[in-house]
Amino acid sequence: MGFLSRLSHSGVLLDGMAGRLGVDLNAGMERAPDAAAARYRAMVLACAGCAGHRACAGLQAAHETLDAAPDYCRNKERLAAR
Repeated sequence: MGFLSRLSHSGVLLDGMAGRLGVDLNAGMERAPDAAAARYRAMVLACAGCAGHRACAGLQAAHETLDAAPDYCRNKERLAAR
């Protein structure tokens, strides 16, 4: 998978995980778009560096909602803080 494809896939996984956790990644976008975009970019890049994409996709396929991100999630703390 090429770098841009991996980034795109990571964005999909991040959005899916956030949705299952009830986290609004768009929060603050109107108030501070540059800061919100920087946070989102950092989260996508963290996800892109994760080795657990298959496990994450499987977890999301099996669950419509989650109480917490899995321990291997590189965005676990960021998602929990929202």
